[in-house]
Amino acid sequence: MIWAQQTPAEKKATAPSSKPVAQNPPAPEKKPDYLPLKWSGSVEGNFSNTIGQNNTLNTTLKSDVRGEDKIIKLYFGLLYLRGRSDGSVSTFQRRAEVKAGPKLTSRFYCYLQQVFEANQITKLDVGSRSSGGLGYHFVMTDTVKESIDIGASYNSEEYDTLEFRNRTYSYQCSNTFYWKVYSNMELRHRYEYLPNTSDLKKFRARSDGSVRVSFSKYLYGNFGIINEYDRAPASATTPKHKATILTTIGFKF
Repeated sequence: MIWAQQTPAEKKATAPSSKPVAQNPPAPEKKPDYLPLKWSGSVEGNFSNTIGQNNTLNTTLKSDVRGEDKIIKLYFGLLYLRGRSDGSVSTFQRRAEVKAGPKLTSRFYCYLQQVFEANQITKLDVGSRSSGGLGYHFVMTDTVKESIDIGASYNSEEYDTLEFRNRTYSYQCSNTFYWKVYSNMELRHRYEYLPNTSDLKKFRARSDGSVRVSFSKYLYGNFGIINEYDRAPASATTPKHKATILTTIGFKF
């Protein structure tokens, strides 16, 4: 039997190629559609002065925490004041606030809000306000943000004597404004207006404004004024007007 021998050209054609086969590049990793909540907040404290029924020198602790993503907005606030009034030291004001609501569109949102208060000077043992409604962002830029909330609330107050309780319903309109004046200076203001549903002439208003100057990435100084007005106080011991001046040093995160 005679075996056919391959010529050099045939051997070259049948030999396996040593050139690597080109591979497709890996597909880019797809980012998840849902991103976790982005948190920010601040804690501040120092001395302050309250002007109202009694002039009171006090120490202050104030905290604000915010969380936000594409679906929901969250806010937690705390105000604690302990001061000297009429020659005695007493805890005279505490306020806690929780606000949350889903985003309906890029600018519209709805909200639920709960506020708890106590004030030993005005003999307010427990005060609470439950609110809900709709909100809209008028301005949304890196330097200026402004929004307005419109809704209704249920207010409950109990005084230390336990002989007087007040229950009211009111409308609620609030405005929140933020302005980054300079790279190290911010202006914040929040205003709430709550007219009574049965008599619009009876209303409450609260204004909380502050100017914050940053000393470093985390440390800042703050000067603020909180103004509260009640045209028809439920108790004779409650002043119509009360203003708190805050001068604090804070830490932001």
